[in-house]
Amino acid sequence: MTQRKHTPSYTAEFRTRGVRLFNENRADYASDNAAYRAIAPKLGCSPDSLRA
Repeated sequence: MTQRKHTPSYTAEFRTRGVRLFNENRADYASDNAAYRAIAPKLGCSPDSLRA
């Protein structure tokens, strides 16, 4: 049996903050992906978590 990684559950406030930060700062980056990679570390999550 293989162990699965723990997937953190984020609060609604955290999700709202992430979406707001992305929307406010998206214009500063060449692509959505670049924005996710720059903003996610500031929130302490992965870029894929922010994207989803």
